[in-house]
Amino acid sequence: MSSYRCPENSVCVNLPGTYFCNCTEGFAPKGLPLEKCADINECEMNLHNCGPSQMCQNTVGGFKCVDRCSEGYEYVDGECVDIDECRLENVCDRRAECINTPGAYECKCDSGLTGDGKHCTPITDCSQQEDICDRHAFCIKSLKLCICQTGYVGDGITCNGK
Repeated sequence: MSSYRCPENSVCVNLPGTYFCNCTEGFAPKGLPLEKCADINECEMNLHNCGPSQMCQNTVGGFKCVDRCSEGYEYVDGECVDIDECRLENVCDRRAECINTPGAYECKCDSGLTGDGKHCTPITDCSQQEDICDRHAFCIKSLKLCICQTGYVGDGITCNGK
């Protein structure tokens, strides 16, 4: 009985009185009898299904499709073009400005608001921004609070005469 073993990346097919080695998918036979199973470069042989905005990248036993462009760019007419994310809906809070940058974007909360630009909330802490207090109020920074002046009532952000 022979002690021949099938090479790496192949399977043994047992038949009555004999056997043969068959290379697994993504590999091609080399030599007779089979000496080895070599990786097929599906990219060079155009055996891939990558789209026009993708590149084929050979892997051992297969391939993968990778985007031609970095994140924040799209493939248009043979080149990578910046995506203007600000034209997309809901990228920033409605109370923020969207600023397109190469390959990305920034959201900046409107004046009087704080946050990362994707979520903005009113500044109620006058120690951060003193001008949030009503013109008839003053800021007690240690309390982070606007207080209406004598003769006025309200929450300090808005003060009305009595």
